Amino acid sequence: LDLVGDRPRLLSLRVRKADGAWCEVEASSTNHIEDGAVGGLVVTMHDVSAIRRAREHERAADQRFRMLVDALPDPVVIFDRELRFSYANATACELVGTDLERLKGTEVSRSTLPRAIAQHWQRAITEVLASGETRDLELSFPGGGSPRWFWTRLAAERGPGGAVVKVVAVGRDITERKEAE
Repeated sequence: LDLVGDRPRLLSLRVRKADGAWCEVEASSTNHIEDGAVGGLVVTMHDVSAIRRAREHERAADQRFRMLVDALPDPVVIFDRELRFSYANATACELVGTDLERLKGTEVSRSTLPRAIAQHWQRAITEVLASGETRDLELSFPGGGSPRWFWTRLAAERGPGGAVVKVVAVGRDITERKEAE
């Protein structure tokens, strides 16, 4: 480990405190050996244990959320302000005919959705982004044999300042009801 080089160095360590407890620290060093006023290395250490725990809790919560939402029989999709898919559960991916990795970041207009359906989605998402109000949508999707009908609620997800940052869409298959009408 070269701590004396010209570039600042960052090192993650697990250290034991005076009371015997362990903590995680990030240490950075800057070479000031040539500086007459310092004449050595300046090492700064920060306890990052709480930050790392918080990140781990966030990862675990995200994993629980994905497990829960992926188990739903209803499609769940999240769109960003640029009308791109930012999340889709397994049911939605199956309906669209792709997986999340391929779908994520794709604009609605460039997705595998039929053009007419994509245009309906774009209008509805744009309305929710602009108004912040919840909107319901009924659309049929082509399926194997006969179309499947879905009722979908689109709701605004707001950021810390209250601005709409995303649109969450949760659908329900209403094909049986539509066929009975």
